[in-house]
Amino acid sequence: MPEMDGYTVCKQLKASKSTSNIPIIFVTSNTAPEHIIMGIEAGAFYYTTKPIDTKLLLAITKAALADVGYPYKLKRDAKSLNGLQFMQESSFRIRTLDDASELI
Repeated sequence: MPEMDGYTVCKQLKASKSTSNIPIIFVTSNTAPEHIIMGIEAGAFYYTTKPIDTKLLLAITKAALADVGYPYKLKRDAKSLNGLQFMQESSFRIRTLDDASELI
């Protein structure tokens, strides 16, 4: 890319509220461990190298989309719990998305 590299693009997308949830998959010929680390630290969902197997890329893409959709699914599920309107008092300790999912 002539203007900026993928790491910079990734950092900028992750810094913006409107694009921070977009999963970024690096597909590159650069296999140096320091570049893989840079990609992950920049916010990439996954970093893979060329030549890419199309089945692998499809599996990575499906996982990325499922990961992005998980918090929205929790919100939808929470809205469907009509019985909570009758609750007067409760206390929950939720530390992870899995905890929230189990509660729902």
